[in-house]
Amino acid sequence: MNKRILLRRRIINLCIVLALLIIFTGIKSASGSEKVTLQLRWFHQFQFAGYYAALEKGFYADEGLEVRIEQGGEGRDPVKKVLSGEADFGVTNSEILLHRLKGQTLVVVAVIFQHSPLILLTYANSHVYTPQDLVGRRVMMMPGTRDVEILAMLQSEGIPFESIRHVEAKFRVEDYLDKSISAHSAYITNQPYYLKEKKFPFRIIYPAKYGIDFYGDCLFTSERMVHDNPELVKRFRKASLAGWDYAMSNKEEIIQLIISKYKTWKSDGHLRFEAEQMEKLILSGVIETGHINPGRWKQIADTFVKLGMIRPGYSLDGFIFNPDPAVDYRRVRNMVIFFVLSIFGISAIAIVLLAFNRKLQNEIAEHLITENRLKESNLKLENTLDEVKTLRGIVPICANCKKIRDDEGFWHEVEEYISTHSEAELSHSLCSDCLKLFYPQSAGKDKK
Repeated sequence: MNKRILLRRRIINLCIVLALLIIFTGIKSASGSEKVTLQLRWFHQFQFAGYYAALEKGFYADEGLEVRIEQGGEGRDPVKKVLSGEADFGVTNSEILLHRLKGQTLVVVAVIFQHSPLILLTYANSHVYTPQDLVGRRVMMMPGTRDVEILAMLQSEGIPFESIRHVEAKFRVEDYLDKSISAHSAYITNQPYYLKEKKFPFRIIYPAKYGIDFYGDCLFTSERMVHDNPELVKRFRKASLAGWDYAMSNKEEIIQLIISKYKTWKSDGHLRFEAEQMEKLILSGVIETGHINPGRWKQIADTFVKLGMIRPGYSLDGFIFNPDPAVDYRRVRNMVIFFVLSIFGISAIAIVLLAFNRKLQNEIAEHLITENRLKESNLKLENTLDEVKTLRGIVPICANCKKIRDDEGFWHEVEEYISTHSEAELSHSLCSDCLKLFYPQSAGKDKK
């Protein structure tokens, strides 16, 4: 019976533990590293130096993150990778806002380039000086909206995209030397280095001169990630920005790191050129790294509306990640209420189980008492039956003195024998015949 009681107690304890685990099932141990994938926009180069620095200098590890950096290239669109869940974070330009306003659940986490590096390169002798000069000419650009600044510039200048002869960009060095192509989309941090090295004369058309001053490279994630794990997003952002501060203060170290570990096809001279040009875009020391101006995003969105890229009445709610949101006391209140109700629920369950256990213990104790009493009654009954059996057998009695012989051969008075072998008690008296024999006078009086 004690084993049954112990088993019941263990079951009760297990129920309480399981209930607590259900409440806190979403809590994750901070001791283990969380795996994160970052999808870059292009191949490994200084353009992504901050992320390499954050990984190699241990900034990600300090935040409990195990980060894998995937280089970009043809067929590796960061937006598609993040939306599909293949990557947790991505790097792209202001096209992220266009995707967001068209219904895709993307959230900008930090702005790295305060100004876009995207430009149009033209051959110096091509007689192309302004966007209007591109009408009817071959222009090499990225597919889709990845060159969103150039698309915005063309529409702003009243140039339909169909009026130019679009050639899809392959980003081969020889393409930029092809004089049959009047203009190429390019990064101010990259392609001009090739042309200078080849002593190829060129001109630059800056979208900013035509009122299109968008953000450049942005770190982004999905709305799902922000909702499910905002603390991870916050930690990844913090470590990434620390990496960018380190990279821009230690350019030569990171250049050698990129060459030795990330197997870039760029020379150290090319990487230095890239780093120098990026200083003008990131504005290190002037603007806090990663700074986001909501008003600037609104201006970009208004530009999209004016150019017919999106409809008016848009909303930027939820587009910008806030690493330090104000405390939502309603949410805290709801969590407290849920916690208190859960505790009450668990307590009620525990009380019911304990009451049931106590009742069970009482029933077991009563059962034990009844069982012991039954055993005692059975023992008495067995003894009585044994005695009754003895008296019902053949009893040797003396024909003369009437003594009875026991099983061991000893002779006993009748009274003694009966008292010993039964629970009967004898009282002495005279029958009527003996009374007449020994006391005739008394017998005569009784008759009167």
